[in-house]
Amino acid sequence: MAENNVNKVPGVSKAFGWISLILSGLAFLGVFMILTVTVMPSYEGTSVLIHSEDVAKMGVFFLGTVLGYMLSPVGGIAGIVSLITMLTKRSRKMLWLPITGIAIAGSAFIGTVLASVYMIESL
Repeated sequence: MAENNVNKVPGVSKAFGWISLILSGLAFLGVFMILTVTVMPSYEGTSVLIHSEDVAKMGVFFLGTVLGYMLSPVGGIAGIVSLITMLTKRSRKMLWLPITGIAIAGSAFIGTVLASVYMIESL
């Protein structure tokens, strides 16, 4: 009887693991949005007016940075909570879920920082 309880994953741990994975994936999407902005054409004229290409670039850049900087820490924290609860309950059946969420969150945050710096330097 005790052996079945060891492998059973608590519902809260599983939910936090999936939340971690989803939020971290959205944060990683923000990195791709920022990198997309770097290859978008910008207006090369001498006018001081703001053109639609520049507005589109800044809109995508803003949305990408919001996704990257806001969701990656939340996804990482949710993954850590899920990992701790799974380890304390000795349920190792779905341990891959929070570990993957934490790894994606960390790489998304670092990728967002690097992509933001590259974008700002290319201006």
